[in-house]
Amino acid sequence: MESELQAGNIQKLLPKVSLEIAQAINKTGFITVSPTFGEEALFRADCKIGVIRIGNIQISVMPKFPIRNVFYLLGLHDGIRFEEKNIGITENENLTALIFDSFLKSALLTTARGLLTGYRDIQETSKVLRGRILLCDQINKRAGQLFPMEISYDDFTENIPENIELKVAILNVLKYGNLSESNLRDYRHLLQRFSGIDDSMHGLNWELSRRNAHYRNSLILADLINHGRGFYEKLGDIAVSGFTVDMYRVFEKFLLREFKSRIEKNGGILETKMLHLDVENRQRAQIDILWRKDGVIRFIADAKYKDPDANWESALYQVNAYASVFSLDKIHLIYALPVDETPLQLKGSGTLIYRHGINLDVSADEIGKQLDLLCEEFVS
Repeated sequence: MESELQAGNIQKLLPKVSLEIAQAINKTGFITVSPTFGEEALFRADCKIGVIRIGNIQISVMPKFPIRNVFYLLGLHDGIRFEEKNIGITENENLTALIFDSFLKSALLTTARGLLTGYRDIQETSKVLRGRILLCDQINKRAGQLFPMEISYDDFTENIPENIELKVAILNVLKYGNLSESNLRDYRHLLQRFSGIDDSMHGLNWELSRRNAHYRNSLILADLINHGRGFYEKLGDIAVSGFTVDMYRVFEKFLLREFKSRIEKNGGILETKMLHLDVENRQRAQIDILWRKDGVIRFIADAKYKDPDANWESALYQVNAYASVFSLDKIHLIYALPVDETPLQLKGSGTLIYRHGINLDVSADEIGKQLDLLCEEFVS
């Protein structure tokens, strides 16, 4: 059985599966299966896209908008021309396979002339002085001793965060990708280029810059793969495998990037921010999009990939708390589909709750125009 769902709290009736297979699918946390009284079962996809395989059953969860726009959300709207020409994007294609294929071709091209090098701060214990002595560490670890020394120095190396990110993504694809023979061969060839890279240091931060500009597409796809979830589990006689990508995270990063480029022209800083909600700093909340100008929070917005009717009450409580704590007279929810944009005014405080919808089922230019209008409203 090969079936397809859409992400975003979408339900679909598909041929019924055995109780064991339903339990195995539910255990992945990717999609859920509920029994019915008929010959079908109710399958529901939330905010993740990807594919799951159980024996002869394969279920693909696709985004609720054209596949090309996934690349636009990732910030690959310039590089997508390369990907389209080399791969040929079609709307019925397995999206995870397309992502793995795109990453392979991009990384092969990116590293064809060798890996990126750069300086990395190294801190170690040594009998030879190199760089500078870390006096505080030296005193704390061996007060009164001259040797060995706690030192720090800059090492010019290929073992930098960008290469580590790419290598970890390659390893994840090889582990979870269900690759064709030719892609498996190419990925193994690509991995050989990273043989000297220490992937145990995964998690080091990198930022896109002029220095790593030619790595840009590869890094974006690698970040997507490394923040996805691959799984292979043996539950009794049932083998469950697959790979998922969280579209909520993709949508949130897309909004932050696009709003930042538009709104910071008016001054201030737009960012994702972890803030405390109580005076004793015990309860923290991550604000998806916050614009601060002249030391004042001008607006807060929360990204929502799910259907707005699926979690409206919890979203309302969440943003009402933000409005109350930060003394805002309006606050915004931004959904990945058209919604009723009539604001809701709360009793007592009079706070206005706006629900904005971005239609992602149109061209990249049309999406950009929607973002322009929304940002004009935010800064007015």
